[in-house]
Amino acid sequence: MFTARREAAALAEQLLRTARIDDKTLWDHLRGGQADLEELIGKCPDPPGEQLGQLYGAEPAAVKSAAIDGRYSGYVGRQEQSLRQMRALEGKVIPAGTDYARITHLRHEAREKLQQIRPHSLGQALRISGITPADIFVLAVHIGRAR
Repeated sequence: MFTARREAAALAEQLLRTARIDDKTLWDHLRGGQADLEELIGKCPDPPGEQLGQLYGAEPAAVKSAAIDGRYSGYVGRQEQSLRQMRALEGKVIPAGTDYARITHLRHEAREKLQQIRPHSLGQALRISGITPADIFVLAVHIGRAR
């Protein structure tokens, strides 16, 4: 049953990505967040839309699951990009002898916390309470100049 539902959801996603209304795929309509799935299926006259309607009649949970994926795909994409950026920051090592007091553009609070905690990477520094992305940018520029 699980395999059948998973296959139906994959087919539903494929159909949502190919069925069109007004030069936009149903997937794109769903991504806007305002579109109703049943209404979209009813308005879609092309063959993928008809096939999607039949699939919705047979496996409504699978089609709804695929529609939810479409609705939130923009958010998921942004989160994946954020995760990639975070991983990149983890790879940028802060030299052990960094004197944070000499980095003039860092906020006073950031200097104190960084001096006290002494993070090993920019990713670790970003996870310190009170350290802002702007502080990380200043620190990254400083590290880049020091090399």
